[in-house]
Amino acid sequence: MGWMQRLFGGTDDAAPPPPPVAAEVAPVPAVADDDQDEADALLRQHAKRAIVLRPRRADSPLPVRASKFGGMPNLAGLDAWPVCPNCAEPLVFVLQLYAADFPAAWFPADTDFCRVFRCVAADCDGAGPQYDAVTLLSFLHVGDAEPVEPDAESFAADADDDVRECALAPIAIDELPLDDAPPELRAELLTTVPPSEWDALVAMWSPDGSSKLGGFPGWIQGGCVPVCTCGAEMGFFLQLASQEIDPEGEFSEAPGTWSSHGLMLGDVGTLYFFVCPECSPTAVQSVFECS
Repeated sequence: MGWMQRLFGGTDDAAPPPPPVAAEVAPVPAVADDDQDEADALLRQHAKRAIVLRPRRADSPLPVRASKFGGMPNLAGLDAWPVCPNCAEPLVFVLQLYAADFPAAWFPADTDFCRVFRCVAADCDGAGPQYDAVTLLSFLHVGDAEPVEPDAESFAADADDDVRECALAPIAIDELPLDDAPPELRAELLTTVPPSEWDALVAMWSPDGSSKLGGFPGWIQGGCVPVCTCGAEMGFFLQLASQEIDPEGEFSEAPGTWSSHGLMLGDVGTLYFFVCPECSPTAVQSVFECS
């Protein structure tokens, strides 16, 4: 398969979402087969694999042992429902992911589970001027242990501001931000790809802007990768988006809605989480951008 198509592969999920599907982007004009194969090999040498989460509204409550947005979380490793470190108000559960559900995704060593909680208190200013709210990503190892369910009172207190419960129908895509490609890569590609078709190639391989694991950040404003306090450049792990669009180009719900999960980050913004490969899993930083 040539550079005119991305390869999509499904992953199993513990919840019962619709099965992953194979998706194709719109075709661009073809070049000679030999040139196509050469360009494809070069692109895949530099591309990264991303797992687009594709949330779908759940018809009924999902298991605590499920990768999902919203609903009842697994509180493993916590003594009580978490509170904001700044204002001490209860946090809202956003997302949890089990590594076993995403075998193509990277998780920090000795971890197999991650969770995201978020503060929605109107008077909380702990996120700083460049963030819309305190949002925390944490990792741990849960193995085969039974999930820890929150008590009914704590879970009910979160319900007023909760993220809508969504199962995931993930697919894998290969992506590469060609707009930021090194000049030597661009020059080599242009020996096989006609200049008139460059824009179509850039659009085809552009990083996805929906919620996803891995790949490249789908920057809104062209942000930069943070550097850890140890001096190492941090690795991109997770992207949380206000607007969810399938790689097929369709909204995950009816046109005119932003997402199935209902999470709104600033002005239709996106949060990008990075983990230090040297200091992980505790060295986590996030970058927020909006339109």
